[in-house]
Amino acid sequence: DDIDVFSDEQCDWGLATLALPYSTLLYSHALSAFLVFTAFAVLFFERVGPGRPFRLVLAGLLAVVGLWVVLTNNSFIRARNKVDEAWSGIDVQLKRRHDLVPNLVETVRAYAAHESATLAAVTQARTAAMSAATRPERGAAEAQLTGALEGIRVVAEQYPELRASESFRVLQGELSELEDQIQASRRIYNAN
Repeated sequence: DDIDVFSDEQCDWGLATLALPYSTLLYSHALSAFLVFTAFAVLFFERVGPGRPFRLVLAGLLAVVGLWVVLTNNSFIRARNKVDEAWSGIDVQLKRRHDLVPNLVETVRAYAAHESATLAAVTQARTAAMSAATRPERGAAEAQLTGALEGIRVVAEQYPELRASESFRVLQGELSELEDQIQASRRIYNAN
C-alpha cells in the first residue's frame, strides 16, 4: 500500500507501472540536461568568441541547468503526491464498502438463511479485501468481493420479500452509490 515511487523500485503511475526505476529516470534527465547545456555552450561560444569571460558564462549555464534539474525533480514529486492522493480517494470508498457489507449480509441472512454459501463467500471476500497488503493483492481481493456481492444480487432476485424489504433496498442503494464513487475515484487515479 505504501509504495515509494522514488526508490529504486518500479515507479507506480496509475494502474500501469512504468518499467524504469526512479534512478534511471533521474539519470536520463541529467543526460538530457548535459546535452542541453552542451548545445547552449557551443552556440554561445560561437557568438561570444574567445575574448569573453569563459567562467562567468559557464557558471550561468550551470545555474540554468541546475534550475532545470530541480524543477524537473519537483514535478516528479508533485506527480507522486497526486497519485498518492488519488489512491487515498479509492481507499476511502473501499473502506466504506467494507463497512456496508456486514449489514447487507445480515439483512440477506434474515430473509434467506439457507443461502449460507453465498453469504460465507461474501464474508470471506470482505476479509480478504481488508487484509490485502499490496495494491495488486488488494485489486484481486476487491474483484473477488465485487463478484461475491453479485451473488447477493442474484439471491435477492430469487426472494421477492427480500427485494421488498426497506432495509435491503436502502443498503442496495448505498452499495450502488459506493460502486459509482469507487469508479469515479479509479478514473481520477488512472488520470494521474
